[in-house]
Amino acid sequence: MIDRLTFAVQTQLRWYQNYLVNSWQNLTPMGYGCILIGIAVFGWILMKGASRR
Repeated sequence: MIDRLTFAVQTQLRWYQNYLVNSWQNLTPMGYGCILIGIAVFGWILMKGASRR
């Protein structure tokens, strides 16, 4: 039972890893720009919400 569960989890993780690698390798300039803008907005929100001393 544990072997089947381990195999299922490993298979799912391998699929997601391959999907992300293929998506990253086939990324267009527009997609890369969207990722950078998303990271910038996320960082700005984190810095805006940080407590000030």
